[in-house]
Amino acid sequence: MTSTNSTASTNSAAAALAAEERRTGARLADGPYRWGLIACAAIYLVGLFLPFVGSTSGVQVLIRSGAAQASNVNMTEYLFAWISFAGLAVVTTIAMLARRYGLAALGWGLTVISVVFAMFSLWLRNAAAAGGGEPHGVGAYLAMVAVLVAALAYAPAIIRRSDEQQAITVERAAVQESDELSLLQREAATKPLNPLLVDDRRARAAERHKRTHEQG
Repeated sequence: MTSTNSTASTNSAAAALAAEERRTGARLADGPYRWGLIACAAIYLVGLFLPFVGSTSGVQVLIRSGAAQASNVNMTEYLFAWISFAGLAVVTTIAMLARRYGLAALGWGLTVISVVFAMFSLWLRNAAAAGGGEPHGVGAYLAMVAVLVAALAYAPAIIRRSDEQQAITVERAAVQESDELSLLQREAATKPLNPLLVDDRRARAAERHKRTHEQG
């Protein structure tokens, strides 16, 4: 009964630690990268109020205003503005403040996609500017740099495990190891003796008795 209770207690402790490990795993580890990503989001927002294409601001591109259409903003630039705004300005900011792993993963994905659209935007806009079109403004470059830095800064945010989660993992492993050791001990205590071993012990005892009788 004691062994059964001990096993149940160990299993309960292991299950509780596993649940706690999942809970802590859903939260981002605290670190300087969080504030770095928030700073990237802030710089990006500043860039939106500066010229993006010619004299057209990033906000005007974001809402696809008449000024943006007059500046011949292409679809790649629109997609960069929309996806980067959703990924960096919205999702990343919320993820870093709330420390939610799921949101951070979504923000990272959107930010990486934004980097791809940023490169295409640069290529297309440079080609347009060479043909007499309006070039990118300082706001576009500021936003693109913020997106690129954020995409790189996300790596430790996603990969790094918190100290609390690491401690729980170690404790859970110790509980499981203790449970396995207890199981082996119980098996050794309850396992029936090998009949051949019993017969061998009896033969040895009989031989010792015979020798003692002969010597006596």
